[in-house]
Amino acid sequence: MNIILPMLNKTTKWYKLDNSAQLYPVMTTLNTQSIFRISVELKDEVRPERLRDAVERAFLRYPSFKVMLRRGVFWYYFEENLRPAVVMPDSGILLERFNLKKLNEYPFRVSYFGRRVSFDFSHALTDAIGGIKFLKAVLANYFVLGGENVKAEALETLTDNAEEEDSFLKYFAPEKSKLDLGAFIGRPSHKLTGEWIKGVGCGFIQGFMPASEIAARAKAHGASVTCYLVALAIKSIFDAEGEKISRPINIMIPMNLRKIFPSVTVHNFVLFMSIRVTATKEMTLSDYIRAVDEQLKAQSSKENMQDKINMSVRGFAHPVFRFMPLPLKWLAIKIGKLFIKGGSQTMIISSVGIVDTEGLAFSRMALAVNVSRNSAHNVAIATTNGELAVAFSRLTKSAAIEQKFFSALAADGVNVTVQGNLREELV
Repeated sequence: MNIILPMLNKTTKWYKLDNSAQLYPVMTTLNTQSIFRISVELKDEVRPERLRDAVERAFLRYPSFKVMLRRGVFWYYFEENLRPAVVMPDSGILLERFNLKKLNEYPFRVSYFGRRVSFDFSHALTDAIGGIKFLKAVLANYFVLGGENVKAEALETLTDNAEEEDSFLKYFAPEKSKLDLGAFIGRPSHKLTGEWIKGVGCGFIQGFMPASEIAARAKAHGASVTCYLVALAIKSIFDAEGEKISRPINIMIPMNLRKIFPSVTVHNFVLFMSIRVTATKEMTLSDYIRAVDEQLKAQSSKENMQDKINMSVRGFAHPVFRFMPLPLKWLAIKIGKLFIKGGSQTMIISSVGIVDTEGLAFSRMALAVNVSRNSAHNVAIATTNGELAVAFSRLTKSAAIEQKFFSALAADGVNVTVQGNLREELV
């Protein structure tokens, strides 16, 4: 949704933040920004000038990405950014905080190293699905500028405003909604801690494997790929931290609502499922799979997700909160964080499924999920060109969970290639 207002004989577009995004600017701290990364590898060395021009051309397809964040009386909002986009060498610091001055205030960063192109997005702007769409638009234009013949949906000009809609509002059913604050209060769960990595950046270990082998192993266990990998992650957490665990392990899984509620929006349209398992040393992988499978099926139902949409929108739509000045909203949300999410999650596991490359010449797509002291160890999963990537990002020095996870995959017959940034070894 956008409004065009006259301003100094020009028109400036203003965009409302989507229902989910409204929290992110308020929750930003000196140490934590809600950032996620999507990176791919090209066939040849990246050409920075061409990449910058490709970003500018991609704005024609996705104009709601050509924005900067502004602070209003009641809410944050996006304003059209008339400055050029910035492309920079990769600093080597994974999920580095945004320096908005260096980025010309864009809520995303495009960087490069060798053949790799990386996009870091603020969650206030988009989710992983929207970020992938923008990435493909940039790459399609990059290849066209290089003289290649490209036919991709990402090259088309914007013709459907539904791509810019707030799908939470579209599917909000007020007649069925109720505000249940208890549903937002997380139950105590095992929290991953340890010796913290010093300085900026975080640890990163990713494994690449044939998607067909993962699918075969999941099928052999009677599970979906997501269920198999989540169960294996929970087992790896217990195997690595068994003596420390006295509470259930709680895995938060973002659910892409576009799969249930038809939408082409490039902005946030995900809600979380909570998979809780009380692990014991007697449990086998099959036991973990059964526990995860039951909860995934129950929580991913359309009825359950409709309830979650209704509660999410109802909270922000309440008259008291809606017309509360932004400084008071900021204070209310900060206080609420002490009660709502304290200790309620062990790990986030985010999967974007199989990504259609649309014939674009890139490979090895990998995602990195933001980490913080409250969520110090997270996982992202993506599949491109028949290759599945599982990427762990973390703030602790220990990589015991990753070691258990990838060793278990290998023991189950999966050929895994593991890479890491060795951040824990740097002072």
